[in-house]
Amino acid sequence: MASLSEKAAIFHAECSREVKRPKTRTSLAPSRVRKTRSRATNLTASLGECLERRESSRIFSTHGLTSGTLRTILWAAYGSTAHPVNPFLKRTVSSAGALYGIHPLVAAANVNGLPQGIYSALDGLRYILPLSLISPIERCFRTKHVDYANAAAIVFLVGSITLLSETYGSRGYRYLLIEAGQISQNIALACAATDIGCVSVGGFDDVFVNSQLCSVENGAVVIHCLAIGSRDAPREELIVRNAEQI
Repeated sequence: MASLSEKAAIFHAECSREVKRPKTRTSLAPSRVRKTRSRATNLTASLGECLERRESSRIFSTHGLTSGTLRTILWAAYGSTAHPVNPFLKRTVSSAGALYGIHPLVAAANVNGLPQGIYSALDGLRYILPLSLISPIERCFRTKHVDYANAAAIVFLVGSITLLSETYGSRGYRYLLIEAGQISQNIALACAATDIGCVSVGGFDDVFVNSQLCSVENGAVVIHCLAIGSRDAPREELIVRNAEQI
């Protein structure tokens, strides 16, 4: 009988069955892509402050985000970094075998200075698809107590199960989940540092989002996603409002 983790991997593999598979595939390791400008200087809060501030914000204001703030959050999530000894570039998270099997996609709905659309967020922002492909954004989710309509952006973490499984077998799926978890925590802490609302959402419609978003990678599926946006209510008021939504 298959273990629980094997069943989960099989489930995601089934979701990606109809994904268009290109003839070749390469690692997403940053040593093969250009290095992006570090935005670490925009994150001045201490780690302790970020950990203390981190919270799930399910209600967003209509003010949106600036493209600079979004880029800072995305750099913290999965950005490339220089290493003083190793000439190859690394990212802000670790990855099994430095394969880097996650490809972040961003559905930008209300980002000042950035046209609406779905962007590849792998070392910069590159427009790839129209936002109408998944509009209204609420249709992507089964979890209904989040203010998706006012979220400035949704980050979809697309993972290549095939890429890691070719090296690590069934454990590759486990390593992919660990990598996605690190990215999610980085986003949450960066949002805390910049006073931006953020909530992790696991209750998405796998079949719909995979069919619309996952032709960018061979054997890829959406592993996790996060809604982010501006918040203008005092922190204490947000806590009360968020609690009422649960």
